Amino acid sequence: MTRLVNDLLQLSRGELVQSIEMHFMNLGQLLRQVGRDYGVKAPDGAYEIVGDPGRLNQVFINLVTNAIRVTGGPDKVSLEIVPRPGELEVRVVDHGPGVPDAVKPRIFDKFYRGKEAGSAGLGLTIAQQVVTAHGGTIDVVDTPGGGATFRVRLPLPDEEDGLDETDPAETDG
Repeated sequence: MTRLVNDLLQLSRGELVQSIEMHFMNLGQLLRQVGRDYGVKAPDGAYEIVGDPGRLNQVFINLVTNAIRVTGGPDKVSLEIVPRPGELEVRVVDHGPGVPDAVKPRIFDKFYRGKEAGSAGLGLTIAQQVVTAHGGTIDVVDTPGGGATFRVRLPLPDEEDGLDETDPAETDG
């Protein structure tokens, strides 16, 4: 509840993204932990990105718990990672009722709640702001065979990220 109130205050003041602290992190490990915690299938592998582990954890917990709530159980939800040129695409795939096309453009709006209405309507807005602050995008598409797939695209670190050209360890002298 405290996190919700703080997020609401930060969201209303446009400060949510200011509290993001970027670090090199293993996105695959974070997704496996979310998968274990909520009983959903998660991908193997190590995928390094630059991000805020706490905030990205919040994003994926929100997406997974929404999917579980809508589908009625974790067995109808899975996490996937698809490497793409310059980015990683994380998919939260569910085999539930899906998101009607008329709702898709509004689903990330503040206080918008779908039919299940088991929330305050802030989770997807916060997720979108966090993902955007990471230089990424989030959207929702239909899952083949029925359901919804939330796609979070996060940039891969540049080759030169983290390398200080004056670092003595990088020189031959």
